[in-house]
Amino acid sequence: MNAARAGLSRVLVLNGEPGIGKSALLDHAVRTASDLRPTRVRGVEAESNAPFSALHRIVRPYLDGIDELPEPQRDALAAACALTPGVPADPYLVGLAALSLLAAAAVARPVLVTIDDAHWLDVASLTAVGFLGRRLDADGVALILARRPSHPLPALDGLPELAVGGLDHDSSVEVLRTAVDGPLSRSVADAVVAATGGNPLALTELGGVLSAQQLAGGAPSRAPSRSASSSKRTTSA
Repeated sequence: MNAARAGLSRVLVLNGEPGIGKSALLDHAVRTASDLRPTRVRGVEAESNAPFSALHRIVRPYLDGIDELPEPQRDALAAACALTPGVPADPYLVGLAALSLLAAAAVARPVLVTIDDAHWLDVASLTAVGFLGRRLDADGVALILARRPSHPLPALDGLPELAVGGLDHDSSVEVLRTAVDGPLSRSVADAVVAATGGNPLALTELGGVLSAQQLAGGAPSRAPSRSASSSKRTTSA
């Protein structure tokens, strides 16, 4: 965020499985950047076939500056956001307009845009976001996206990416301890941590599957597989 405060721009794509903590990282970014103007968007599967629906939510807070854009950009973005009648918007001009709009807004106050569940963005919006992300430079804009590795997103090619992995063993045990009541056997904790790969959501869910006797190591137990837990967390990031 310091780069945005200095009038520069930074882009980062967080790539990790459901429940690994991507949403928590986005929340942390917003909390630690209270001096930036935040725009928070989450991909919605139900809107994934509606062109530019996600982009409209991204740029909506800044549309009061649309009339200041060059005419071709203004008309393209207005059509994309259904503000005016017109032919389908040119993706290049829409992406350029979104970039110009965010950069203009950042002159008064640096902008932070976080996009969770980017894999559920409609293709037109994702294309525009990738376009502007590859062109952000000295604009005072920070852009952070979170996505799942199971969804190929070629529109984001070329953007800096960080693979978000599981917690280390000790941190995983601490998360597990907060999810269970009563004693927790070290051997059972080790088995659950190994089964979840340190995924915080899976640790919490699997910690609730075992009985108090099993958690204490007083009965035979076999930690459920990660796949059994993943069926419960189809929307969590």
